[in-house]
Parts: sequence; C-alpha cells; structure tokens
Amino acid sequence: MNEEEKTGVDKATNAVIDGKVYRVNAWDATKAIKFLQKLLQASAEDSIPFIQGDYDFSSILRFTKNVDDDVLMILIQEAVCSSFRDGTRLDSTTFNRDFKDIMHVYKVFAWVCEVQYKDFFAQGLRMNEEK
Repeated sequence: MNEEEKTGVDKATNAVIDGKVYRVNAWDATKAIKFLQKLLQASAEDSIPFIQGDYDFSSILRFTKNVDDDVLMILIQEAVCSSFRDGTRLDSTTFNRDFKDIMHVYKVFAWVCEVQYKDFFAQGLRMNEEK
C-alpha cells in the first residue's frame, strides 16, 4: 500500500512552486481541525492571508514575528511535510536538508494552508453574510 492509499483520502491538489511539483491530499476532518486550532491559537489574524492565498512578504514577517518560535516550526513543518514533492512524501527528519530557501518554505506552507482551508473560510464568510 502506497502512502496515498494509507491516508484514505482521494482529493489531491497539485501545484508547481518555484519549478518543483507538489501535491497534497485533503486532510481528514480530525487532522484538519487539530491543525486549524493550532494555527488559529498561534496567531489567528496573521494566519488568514495564508489561508486565503493573499499573503505577501509583510504577512510572512508578521506571522513569523507573532508566533512562538517552537510553535512556528511545528506548524510549518507539519504543513510542508504533509505534501509530496516530485512524488516523494516530504519528511520532517530531512526538512533542513530538503529546504534551504526560506521563501520557498513559506510558499509551500501558504499553499498547503490555502488548499486545506480556503473553501472552509469562504463557506464561513458566506454563512456570516446570510445572517
């Protein structure tokens, strides 16, 4: 059984980021809710641009400054290492070897956050507007 079959999820999204091909599967409900809770507890306001796919360098700096350093690395590694690059699952044990470009790390992190939560946030905003 390959890694994708073990997840039990069939929704996958692909992206080319800085010339590298990435794929991430939709997380199951438990993983998605737990990660979202950690992300929002770390810095809800600063997380939103990543989820909406509307981040810039200032967003990166603000998020990095406002999130506790240990929590920051847990969040980034968990998100980035949930993806596959060129068909290979990324691994937290090789994170520092695999990623030398900090901006690239944030691009992958933002993309994973957007894939996992953009639809959820759009639905929530529509729900609020309907009230």
